[in-house]
Amino acid sequence: MRKKINLLSFWCGFLILGFTSCQKDSNPDTNFVFDIEDEFELSLTEKLVPGDNTSFWLNISSLREFECTNYGLESSKNVFVNNSIQVAVSELIVPDDCIEGNAPAIGQVSFDALEPGTYEFSISIVNQIENKGTLYVQPDFYEMQIEDGNGILMPQTILQKIPNQTIWGYVSYEDNNIDLVGDLLADLNQSLESLTLPDGNYGHFQYNDGQVTIPNVKASYSKHRSFVFHLNISVDDLMEIVEETYCPLYNDKIDLMIFTSDGHEIECI
Repeated sequence: MRKKINLLSFWCGFLILGFTSCQKDSNPDTNFVFDIEDEFELSLTEKLVPGDNTSFWLNISSLREFECTNYGLESSKNVFVNNSIQVAVSELIVPDDCIEGNAPAIGQVSFDALEPGTYEFSISIVNQIENKGTLYVQPDFYEMQIEDGNGILMPQTILQKIPNQTIWGYVSYEDNNIDLVGDLLADLNQSLESLTLPDGNYGHFQYNDGQVTIPNVKASYSKHRSFVFHLNISVDDLMEIVEETYCPLYNDKIDLMIFTSDGHEIECI
């Protein structure tokens, strides 16, 4: 069983390192007064589910890094009939088996099929630190605004929804095979449909001025180029083309990674 540590006790224990400040109030009816620096970051990521673009994750991560990559944050939510949402972050989850490396503690809260509208939103840390805000659910995007930002950062407040039948990905290569990259992208452009999107954050990628940026690219080669297309054939047909044509043709020369809006991953590595 993974060990859980009360977050308030944990962060107050790191005062000497310059983390959250917790000060005892002189009023005996009050437990703590908090002078809170930014400790957590929030982001939104759309779930990739076949035929559904109404579900998303609220990602919660600590700004402090730990010496294992698999620390977690115990998180939960309540959605009420009056269009209000409460999210609680309660405990730090210490892994039984440490995966070595430096990384933040991560928590996720799942939201499914919220109807378009405006929702009152609050997020609390161990029932002591509360931030209020508003979640706007629109047909094409989500927007979350936090009023106070009390200990919380949210660099990207708008999440654009990825249209159905969208694919994106990247080709990784070395300079001596750049001509093959051009051939592959030209072939994809002929086989599929070009796609222009509103600029913004799509969670799984950024789109600006026709350029796609994919975070955390795991490329085998030193360079890569990203792409996005509208899929005008079935995913099964795309898989067949990749596996029977692209993989044999470009094997050991360039790598291809494709993601689809319904959650498939197709690769040639």
